[in-house]
Amino acid sequence: MKPSRAFFFLAIWSAAFSTAPAQETPSNPDENLAPDQVTEILKQEWTFLKEETDAFLKETETRGEFETTPEFGKRVAARRQIYLANLATHIKDQKLDTRNFGVLLKARLVSYNADKQAYAVACSVAVQAPYDIPSLVSFIPTNPYVVMQDTVVGGYRTNRMLMKFKPHWTWPTERATAMEAKADEASIFFRIRFTIDINQPAIKNQALLRIIPKGVEFINVNRQAILWHTAIP
Repeated sequence: MKPSRAFFFLAIWSAAFSTAPAQETPSNPDENLAPDQVTEILKQEWTFLKEETDAFLKETETRGEFETTPEFGKRVAARRQIYLANLATHIKDQKLDTRNFGVLLKARLVSYNADKQAYAVACSVAVQAPYDIPSLVSFIPTNPYVVMQDTVVGGYRTNRMLMKFKPHWTWPTERATAMEAKADEASIFFRIRFTIDINQPAIKNQALLRIIPKGVEFINVNRQAILWHTAIP
């Protein structure tokens, strides 16, 4: 019995489909941000949090002349609930409870040690973050890879989010992979994955803009290849 034309069509179509190159799964645009894009996001969140916090503190810092202590406590508690509700609404609107960010920081391949099969890697790129004021501080929890550093740029005090190297990071890798990376050094980056948390459950006289690193990747952006990665608990 001869195969039908439909059979031949199906066989040809299947063969063509199976040899087609695999498509890259589109990544979250928020995970491939440039440093200045992250600076703008942090600035927006800082501005919102500052305005809400300053208003809350101004309205609750002192007891009124004709206000009893219990009345003052009740008013502060009620105003705190409004403050927290405003933050919760903003978090939902901006999807800060579900958004995952990633910033790309250009890496520099310093030198390879063929005997130890290790590459010394530097990264001088930083993300400019909002400066600290008495009512609001930008904060990164202690971890081995990412730090918030108070500094002065152009005569203005600011914060910088950067990799925590002293002075280099060591990338353990075989020689062939190291040579491939050197040949495509323009595409070699660190990617810091992080979330932004503006919740203030224990607000007293200062709010925290929390930048919480979740992981670090050493990547080739041209090939979309992760050369090394680690989670940050």
